[in-house]
Amino acid sequence: MDKLVDESKIVGVLLVIVLLVLKIVFHSSSFFSVLKLTLGLFWLFFIPGYFLLFSLPSLSSLERLIMSFILGTAFYGAVGYNLGVIGVSFALQVYVVPLLGVLIGCWFLFREKK
Repeated sequence: MDKLVDESKIVGVLLVIVLLVLKIVFHSSSFFSVLKLTLGLFWLFFIPGYFLLFSLPSLSSLERLIMSFILGTAFYGAVGYNLGVIGVSFALQVYVVPLLGVLIGCWFLFREKK
């Protein structure tokens, strides 16, 4: 659990860095629009991949941070496509898919502790 607390500080710093970079890119947009975009990107793609990578305990913090966005994007694409095929609307997928990734990742995280 200490590892999760230490890495959450790094994730917070990464969130601020992404926010600053996106604010520079979208300099004519309001701060709250850029904040919403940053939090949306993190919720949809980064957070699910980050938690799913707890299934591989041998990864370092840097490896987990780099691979999180890639895995989260792939996870959202695969699960979102299949949910769309069975008729789940996209408006619902925005909440269900990332939450599913977090829950699966938490299962891996707490399964190892026993």
